[in-house]
Amino acid sequence: MQEKGYRAWLEAQEKRGGGPYKQATVDTYIRDAKRVEKVYGKNLDELYAKDCLAEVLQELEDAAQARKQDFHLPNPKRFYGSGYRSAVDSYRKYRKSAGESESRSAPCTLA
Repeated sequence: MQEKGYRAWLEAQEKRGGGPYKQATVDTYIRDAKRVEKVYGKNLDELYAKDCLAEVLQELEDAAQARKQDFHLPNPKRFYGSGYRSAVDSYRKYRKSAGESESRSAPCTLA
């Protein structure tokens, strides 16, 4: 993960109600992104290069939906909160905003 660039990008973003994110919010996004890297055993940049993080986001969404349907359903990666999805999605937006998809053969699309 390009932590310094991602952190700066997050700090420059405005939350929905206006104004910048609080430092604690930025720190949470970074921490959650690092947790995703740890669980997947890969840097987010490697995962981004593969498919613009689409597979990771889908797995996180599937885990959240399964968790809603059956609270006791096991999830080997233990991703249940939307924070992980938000962190990964925002990292994808950060990379996209930096023109990172331009070098890919198939451009990324933001859902």
